[in-house]
Amino acid sequence: MSVALAVTAALAVGLLAATLGLAAMMLRQSSTLEANVATTAEIVNANVRTLSQVQRELLRLSLALEDPSTPAEDLDLHRAFVTQRMGEASLSYQRQTLGTDDLLAEARSLSRRWDLDVEPRVTAIIDDSPGADQLRPDVLDELARLELGFNDLVAKGEVNRKMRAGEANAATIGLLDNARGLVIGLVTTFLGFSGVVVVALIGYRRLDRQRESSRQHLLELNVDLRKLSEVASRTGNPVVITDARGDVEWVNEAFTRVTGYALDEVLGRQPGEVLQGPDTDAETVAMMRSRIDAGEGFTCEVVNYAKSGRRYWISMEVCPVRDEDGRLTNFIAIESDVTEAREFEQHLMRAKEAAEDLAEQKAQFLASMSHEIRTPLNAVIGLTDLLLGTDLTLGQREYVQLAHRSGTLLLSTISNILSFSAAESGRIELESRPFSPARTMARSASLVQPLADRRGLRVAVEVDAGVPEVVVGDEARLQQVLVNLLGNAVKFTSTGTITARVTAEGAADGLTHLGFCVSDTGIGIPADRLDRLFEPFTQGDTSTTRQYGGTGLGLAICHRLVDLLGGEIAVQSTVGVGSSFSFVVPLPAGLPIDLADDTSSPSAPDDVEPSPLRVLVAEDDGVNQMVAVHMLQRLGHAVDVVDDGVEALEAMRHASYDVVLLDVQMPRLDGLGVARQVREEWPQDRRPVLVALTANALDGDRERFLSAGMDLYLSKPFRLEQLDALLREVGAGRRVAREPSFLGSVR
Repeated sequence: MSVALAVTAALAVGLLAATLGLAAMMLRQSSTLEANVATTAEIVNANVRTLSQVQRELLRLSLALEDPSTPAEDLDLHRAFVTQRMGEASLSYQRQTLGTDDLLAEARSLSRRWDLDVEPRVTAIIDDSPGADQLRPDVLDELARLELGFNDLVAKGEVNRKMRAGEANAATIGLLDNARGLVIGLVTTFLGFSGVVVVALIGYRRLDRQRESSRQHLLELNVDLRKLSEVASRTGNPVVITDARGDVEWVNEAFTRVTGYALDEVLGRQPGEVLQGPDTDAETVAMMRSRIDAGEGFTCEVVNYAKSGRRYWISMEVCPVRDEDGRLTNFIAIESDVTEAREFEQHLMRAKEAAEDLAEQKAQFLASMSHEIRTPLNAVIGLTDLLLGTDLTLGQREYVQLAHRSGTLLLSTISNILSFSAAESGRIELESRPFSPARTMARSASLVQPLADRRGLRVAVEVDAGVPEVVVGDEARLQQVLVNLLGNAVKFTSTGTITARVTAEGAADGLTHLGFCVSDTGIGIPADRLDRLFEPFTQGDTSTTRQYGGTGLGLAICHRLVDLLGGEIAVQSTVGVGSSFSFVVPLPAGLPIDLADDTSSPSAPDDVEPSPLRVLVAEDDGVNQMVAVHMLQRLGHAVDVVDDGVEALEAMRHASYDVVLLDVQMPRLDGLGVARQVREEWPQDRRPVLVALTANALDGDRERFLSAGMDLYLSKPFRLEQLDALLREVGAGRRVAREPSFLGSVR
């Protein structure tokens, strides 16, 4: 008996210990379940509606500010709504909504930006304070950034909520698994100690009470989960739950409110069958279908249609749901109506297109006016050029020289306006070709040398030993800047020397930094004018306009071209001592090449003797015909004249010409049409050299003429020496398309 009692006592003690252990485990599980219930309740109570309302109020205020006709009272009302929502967004309870102190601090930071920076400027606009119109674009940008900031907060808050809910759900599932293990353990204990009836019965009853308590706890948890589902059904964002195939199982009230479709109308159907319409992007639909078939989540924006036919944009985030074994069970889609944001984006796009159209109209107007002015200037400059080569009295020569200089100045002004317009509108495209910096500097200096000689000035070119022999870049734009600066130096210097210097300023990232500097000993520029020197229509001194002439565009053009080349131009000047303009541009070093045959020089080499050529001039303007004929005859060439392209082709079929000067704009058949037909009809060895004559001088004209079949390009008005240089090149067997350079740029 004592042994039995001892065994029974031992068994009882073991059973008591086992029971106490199981009870402790159940208590821990109950405590964890209570914590999960609290976490779930916190997640349920959290929402981002206030933050979403801040976004909507910001968008409404932006749209109201964009419309200048919006009454001040409406603007002030929208401002007040934003202020109210901003205040709510920064309250402490938003910590529960966002999930972290960092996100709450971010929300408060955005609210402070509104209070301290944006709202005062909005108030200034509403009150129509001085400068209010200038504030409006910056305020709209700030509102857009605030809206994007709150949008980011909403997204982060949603992610935190999902993560916390997922963690609570996983913990609850784990506890339920443990509870099943406990039940199994209790049954095993009961069977193992069946001999100890009384003790086992007491233990069983105790465990039964614990199990009932757990069941009751789970029932309470189910009630809380139903409450969570109720909250989800009433959230402001449409929510759709589908099965693994993408067929709808559940939608919330927000979905019905936005789309007009109730659950029974979409149940068992795929959302796209109901919501897609004519403007829904087929590629986006295909992407969504492929992701669903692959069991993957995705984010996208797509056009949907409500039951009423209303078209709206929706942004959706679709996430797959898998069971504990990893099998796909559902998809959850959370949607947001982004129609207002899309409409705002389209409004900006239309405004951009309108601005581009206006810039194009401006360019076309300038091109037309340039053509109309340059055409008669061809006669003015050409005829005065011819007159200067005849016997004139001293007074007559003075008159002709004055007319010639006036025409030249007018042409320079037109060229500067066109260059400035192209640079201002961003229509300049840089070329990338190998060239010699030393030759470019020397060539630029040679272009101003005749003017310097007439003024008794010396032009010196200095090239440092470290300057690469060849670099790659846009030589034409670089030369345009250098010629402008050198022309200015000659223009504003009466005695002394003009110095043009190129130096190597180092290398980085595979680029060689070349420094260019043009110095003079001229009149100098007052210190109080230096900060505005590169602004358009600005002179170093107002008196220089009367004394030296000019539009004030030359340096503005230089400034924009240097910017395009990747550099920055600077000036140092002392009144009565002189000025120094310098800039540094980064250029890739080029491979050594033979530049001995470089034909981009503005004049033909001196050793090319002029040879008589037979020239055909196709020009519909009688005055320009006379100018071309007299120039060609002065140069010793034989010339025939026709009025249009049709007559030009007929003349070429009956006679052999060395050169054909083709006006680009002619009746019946223009010069480009003639060039294309010559390329098709004449064999290459019998084809004359085709030269485009045009009063157009815009970027892209040269390339357009060459692609049409022209060999050379000469813009009107042209000088006698320019025509002579071109024909010398033809006589030497050179066919190099270029536009002759022209001097006369001004500060």
